[in-house]
Amino acid sequence: MLIINKIHILEVYFETIVFSKDNLKNQKKIMSELADKLAKLKSQATSQLNECGVSSIDDALLSKLVDNLKLIVDNKDAILVSGTDPVELETVRKNFVVKKLGVEDTDKGAAAVAKVADKMSGIRMKNRAAFYYLVQKELG
Repeated sequence: MLIINKIHILEVYFETIVFSKDNLKNQKKIMSELADKLAKLKSQATSQLNECGVSSIDDALLSKLVDNLKLIVDNKDAILVSGTDPVELETVRKNFVVKKLGVEDTDKGAAAVAKVADKMSGIRMKNRAAFYYLVQKELG
């Protein structure tokens, strides 16, 4: 009976190790896919910023903004900003300008968001990282 229990314990331990290795492989694959998606998002943001006339991009700031979007990178609708939807622009003001940047002045925040929406009006699918970058730069 004691031998059977030890064998069972070893089997469970071995299964745990095998599962852990497989799980680690899957996690590495997922992390690699996430890194690729974030790199693509950053590349698109850089392209849109250049299109808006930004020649000197603060890479650290853009990287931080892109990294903050990693939880929504798979949601195409969430990584884009609708510059013509007043509800979306108000959401950007509340959730980014007020909560992330700490700018409580409603008029100042709304004006910055509106100015960026106007600046990016020629871009049909506005990258959220690029939009946030321009709003943050607009607010100083």
